[in-house]
Amino acid sequence: MKELIFEYDEMKRTMHPVRQAALFHLKFESIHPFIDGNGQTGRLLLNLELMKAGYPAINVKFADRRRYYDCFTAYKNENIELKKKLGLIPKSNTSPYRDILNIDENKVITNGINNYSSPKEKIKLFLNIFKGREDVFALRWEGENGKSGYSPAYSNEWKKGVCNKPKIKCSECLNRNLTKYDEDMVEKHLSGNKVVGIYALLKDETCNFLAVDFDKKSWMEDAKAFRETVVENGIPLAVEKSR
Repeated sequence: MKELIFEYDEMKRTMHPVRQAALFHLKFESIHPFIDGNGQTGRLLLNLELMKAGYPAINVKFADRRRYYDCFTAYKNENIELKKKLGLIPKSNTSPYRDILNIDENKVITNGINNYSSPKEKIKLFLNIFKGREDVFALRWEGENGKSGYSPAYSNEWKKGVCNKPKIKCSECLNRNLTKYDEDMVEKHLSGNKVVGIYALLKDETCNFLAVDFDKKSWMEDAKAFRETVVENGIPLAVEKSR
């Protein structure tokens, strides 16, 4: 978003108002900065720019919605092709490590969910992929001394008359009440209000997903070997390069 704000001033100086408003809208929606309301916010900003320049506001009718969404797809594809021609990304894919690992992003299971799906649909997809224990989850904490970590979430933590912290540890408290892992908590996690940790290992010592970290110099070869083994066993996977 910071880059877009900087670009905004340049676009205002060098572009026709209608073209500038359209390009700003395309870039804003491509960033998709919020968990919900990106389309409505983007169209409000689009109309604000048009009206500031003396043009009437526009209304994307339901019948034109597919054509409207197709414009975003075309914009994204044109950007990718341009970057390939400029040598900014490999011609065969968007990232070199994806070529080496032989990753087909189209095969990642999304159940038809995309950027334009409702928040509820996205949350359900998240819960379907990252399926752990539902009776408990962890919340990230940060102490005054700079330490940080994850601890189980309790609904009555620090509640007067119930919680006896710090005299009694949560693990030893008879009044502790674990908070359930549900759609509401996932929404808070995805919106950045909370940082949630999932307990992937179930009570029967099985799990629905694994998160595997590869590092050091051999990370790419190790990830490739792991991927090949997973594919041979018919297990779906997604590979992501961390920060």
